[in-house]
Amino acid sequence: MYSKLGVQRQALETLRTAVDSSEHPVFPCALIAGDVVILELLAKLDYLKTGKVAVAFVDTFRLFPETITFLKQLEVCCAVALLPVLSVKGQVRICITELHKR
Repeated sequence: MYSKLGVQRQALETLRTAVDSSEHPVFPCALIAGDVVILELLAKLDYLKTGKVAVAFVDTFRLFPETITFLKQLEVCCAVALLPVLSVKGQVRICITELHKR
C-alpha cells in the first residue's frame, strides 16, 4: 500500500528531475484536476514563484466566467502568473520567446 507522503515525495522528485533536465521548462495547464495537483507540487518546490517553470494555458476566448475566476484563484494560491497561449481563428499560436522572457 502506498502512503500519501511517499507518493508526494516521489512526485516531487520526478518534477525536480524533469525541471533540472530542461533548459526552459513550460508546463501546459489544461485546468484539469491532475494539472492542478502538478501546479501545487511545482509551487511547493518554489519553481513557480522563482520563474524556474513557466505555466501556459490555451485561451480560446470562450472560457466560462467561472473558469476565469478559477484561474485567478490558482494564480493567488500557487503564486504564479498563468500565461495565456492565444488561439486565433481556431489556430493555436504559441510564442515561446514570450514564455521564456519571465
